[in-house]
Amino acid sequence: MSTIVLQRPATCRECGSALPIGAQVRYYGFNGIYGIDCHNTPPKKEKALANSNWQTIYNEAHKAGLAVMTATTPTPMIVQEHEHILDDKSPVIKAYKVLGGVCGFAWIVIRPGTCSFARWLTKKGLAKKAYEGGVSVWVAQGGQSMELKQAYANAFAATLRAHKINAYPMSRVD
Repeated sequence: MSTIVLQRPATCRECGSALPIGAQVRYYGFNGIYGIDCHNTPPKKEKALANSNWQTIYNEAHKAGLAVMTATTPTPMIVQEHEHILDDKSPVIKAYKVLGGVCGFAWIVIRPGTCSFARWLTKKGLAKKAYEGGVSVWVAQGGQSMELKQAYANAFAATLRAHKINAYPMSRVD
């Protein structure tokens, strides 16, 4: 972006106001010309407003994820210790019930990684560059339970999609 003085009349791309010869404008190349004096709200305040909206959306998604995760009861997992460690047909010495179910991880991927929400997440330290492209938000809640983490990730991603943000949940067994 550069600030220039108009040598011919133009139209502000943002508000449609006529810009006379000699007016100072912000020039964004192919993205157009934006008047400096024709707006009620300066661009920095608009950006701050967008950032507060991102925080609101993130908080809403986090709250939805926690609500679904709290309402989810994972399927317990039984772990057995056999007499011969490599022989599953040998007698069971001890059995353990893992109430949290299968252990695993979950995360939410937001694409593209260059969208303003993804950049905001990265800047706030809430997301990192994802292996599969975009950025990923790691699910730290839910202990080791993959089911709880998946429930959180599904609700979080669904909330973001409701706000027209391209997001989807991912998970894997530990």
